[in-house]
Order: sequence, then structure tokens, then C-alpha cells
Amino acid sequence: MDIKLLNVFVPIFSLIFIGYITGRFSKVQKSTIKALSDLTLYILVPALIITSLAKITLTSVFLLIVLSAIFIVFVTAILAYIISKIKKLKDNTRRGFLMTTMFMNAGSLASSICLLFYGPEGFILAIIFYITTQILLYTLGVFIASSRKGRSNLRSLRTVISLPLIYALLVGILFSYYRIGIPVLVLRPLELLSSAAVPLLLITLGLQLSVIKVKISKLNIPALSTTVRMGFGLLLGFVFAYIGGLQGIPFGVVIIASAMPTKITTFPIAQKFNCDIENVTLSIFLSTAISLLTIPSILGLLSL
Repeated sequence: MDIKLLNVFVPIFSLIFIGYITGRFSKVQKSTIKALSDLTLYILVPALIITSLAKITLTSVFLLIVLSAIFIVFVTAILAYIISKIKKLKDNTRRGFLMTTMFMNAGSLASSICLLFYGPEGFILAIIFYITTQILLYTLGVFIASSRKGRSNLRSLRTVISLPLIYALLVGILFSYYRIGIPVLVLRPLELLSSAAVPLLLITLGLQLSVIKVKISKLNIPALSTTVRMGFGLLLGFVFAYIGGLQGIPFGVVIIASAMPTKITTFPIAQKFNCDIENVTLSIFLSTAISLLTIPSILGLLSL
């Protein structure tokens, strides 16, 4: 592994590990983890979005990133549904299986990797991918999770609409498109906030993993979910990148995001609608652990 890959891989997983160990040994309360997550989501990441957009030039590739996220989530959903029928999974197991295969950790993990690997442009493209999957999670994902009750509960879309990430993205796009300079008195505080975003994102991810109760008694479904989520997701990323003619940084962002482990926020939704929580939690943990091996390999291929 060359020095560039080490400079991306080691800092990211070191911070996740610090968060995980801290959560395991200090018994951090779930309320504290939620507070840290809200801090990053509502303050630090929006600041990073605005300062990153101030450094790049917008292109039409933004739309392709949105389409790539939609394509990967929907095609994965179709494959996961077919597999669930072949395996004759129970209703609650099927819904959990669909959730863990469809939705990837394009937020804390993919955006951090893309920032360190590609800089501000990579980060913004990863955030656009992430926001797209968030909207799908709180609409299509909630519909699937709650399908046992025969209703979609689309009111969860309010959760997405309330996220300041979207508005930070819109403000940043306006400033970037119209070449509006951010006053120094505003830019400096934003830069200070943005410098804390990635470290806290990764430590919080480790904390979230530390409170997941893992039972090794049921590896069959989680292993299958992990294979579909990361293996088939990566294949779909290459397919879309080829069809869409993506090159350079956009190509790399789609490949990285498509191969990410299961999204941690699928857990509370699955829990709320009585999906198979044991398989969901083990899928999250297993896929994140395996990403320790897959992410360096993917970054190595992208460096060739």
C-alpha cells in the first residue's frame, strides 16, 4: 500500500477505532452519541459543504451523481427482492434484508474518504450522492420497512427536508455559481467548524458501532446482505460510471460510494417497524468490518 493510500486509510479507520473503543469501555450513553451526531449533521458538515463549494467550480456532473445513487439503490433493491423470494425469507427478515442491501454509508464514511482522497470536489460529489440516498431512505426505505402495515408513512420526508445539509448545499451552489466571495469574518468561523467535521463524523461512527449488540449465531443472512451491498453495489457503480461516461474524480466518487458498507441509520427505521433487528445490526457491523479490507483495495485500484 503506497503512502497516499495510507494517508487516507489509516486516519479514517484510526478515528473510527478510537470511537469504537471509547464507546465500549466508557459506556457512552446513546443520548450523547445522538447529540454528537446532531452536532455534525446540523452544524459542522453544513460548514464544510459551504467552504468546500467555495473552492470548486460547478459542472453538469452533479446530475449524474444524483442519477448514479438512484440507479444503484433501485437496482440493488430489485436484486435483493429476488433473492429474498428465492430464499423464502420471512416478512420481517425480508424487509430488513432489503434495507441493509439498498442503503450504503455514503455519509460519514464515503464523504470522509472522498475528502481525503480527492479534496473538496470529491467531498461535495459524495455529499450529493449521500443526500440523494437520504431522501430515498426516508421515502422508499420507510415504505419498505413499514410495508407490513400497508402504508408508506411518507411523512418521514420531513426529516430530510429539515436537514440543513440541503440548504447549505443550495447556499454553497449559489455562492459558487455566481462567484460570490464569502467575507473573511464569515469564512474563518466556517473553516474552523469545517475542520472538526470529518474527525467527529468518524469518531461518532465508531461510537454508533460500539452500541450495536453483535451475535455471531446468525451469519447467513448478514453475510449475504454484505455481499450484495458491497459486491453487487460496486459492480453497479462501475456499470453506471461506464454508461454515464464518468471519468476522474466523479468516476472515483461513484465507485467509492457504491461499495460502502450498510448505512447505520437503517437500524432505527428497521427497529421502529419491527424488521429483523438481529440480522440488521449484524449486517451493519459485518459490512463495516469487511470494509477494512475492501476500501484499501478499491482506493488502490483507483490510484492506478
